[in-house]
Amino acid sequence: MSTASFSTYELARYPFIPSAEGYLKEVGFTLEDAATPSILGRAKERVLAAIERRKISLNLSDIDREIISFYVSLLIVRATGSGWLARIYAKAEGDRSSEAFKDEKDAAVCRIVNQLFEMNLQQVDKLPWQMNTNYMKIAFVAPLPVYLKVSSKLEQIDNPNLALIENVVDRGKIYLTRERVLELVEGQFSALILGRIRSLKTPPSLPKDMKSIVDEISARIPKPRRPDISKFQYIEKLLKVNVQDGRHRILWLILPPYLVNVKHLSDDEAMDAIKAYMERVGWKESRADRIIRYNIKRARRIGLMPPTLERLEQTSPGLYKIIVESISGVS
Repeated sequence: MSTASFSTYELARYPFIPSAEGYLKEVGFTLEDAATPSILGRAKERVLAAIERRKISLNLSDIDREIISFYVSLLIVRATGSGWLARIYAKAEGDRSSEAFKDEKDAAVCRIVNQLFEMNLQQVDKLPWQMNTNYMKIAFVAPLPVYLKVSSKLEQIDNPNLALIENVVDRGKIYLTRERVLELVEGQFSALILGRIRSLKTPPSLPKDMKSIVDEISARIPKPRRPDISKFQYIEKLLKVNVQDGRHRILWLILPPYLVNVKHLSDDEAMDAIKAYMERVGWKESRADRIIRYNIKRARRIGLMPPTLERLEQTSPGLYKIIVESISGVS
């Protein structure tokens, strides 16, 4: 696979794109190459950063090492056999790439999205019938059938912001702002990396130094523990009251992750529970089904947990005050 359209700097930022794999083949990367102290040291550093800080930073002092160490780190994570480590590592690397993606020029956004999702995204500076872009900051255009196929595959078909009615459709094409494209790929980098880890087949035997790192990392993986459900008892009280303010934040931030990732309800059960609550309190929302379904799927896909009251007080003091006042006196 040709890597001509991507610089090695870009491959280091997005080492999960197909061109990065093509690059490794071009340079003749082997498992023996992975066992060098420099590569192993950087791969170990990446995994430990994910465990200790949930955050990974690029080290571009040696770009080849940065690209190769990503693949070695995937192998190390896979060899531990830990689903927990796979998830937190994929999220840390995905978050790092997502932050970098926000700063990419539009041409690079097209190349990355097209290679990952085959979307045929192209740059455009205005709508066909407009002389300027003051009405809407259109940045991209894609064939409508392809867009629908990709958004469905990425489980974004129910995202209200990505619905056709919220965007401009004309003559079989959809015109998108930069913000919409960023939202389309939100969380997808982590999902791609996690899928790659799960599909990896570890060799029958690892090089000795790599095996030592796997053993060291394995010893640092915390034992699985059940979430402390008592931290979320406020949500059960919340479900008994009619909150007038902050409803939309409750709908996407609190209820879906609580129902699917704490109470472990199925998507349909969570959907029914939220709709029943909305009906009971007289909460009308024209796009309720789509909004609920999207946020349920999103919570499950990224493993989103609801915030504790303590966390809400720190991050959303306004919503915290509304909830505390609403559930006061509810047993």
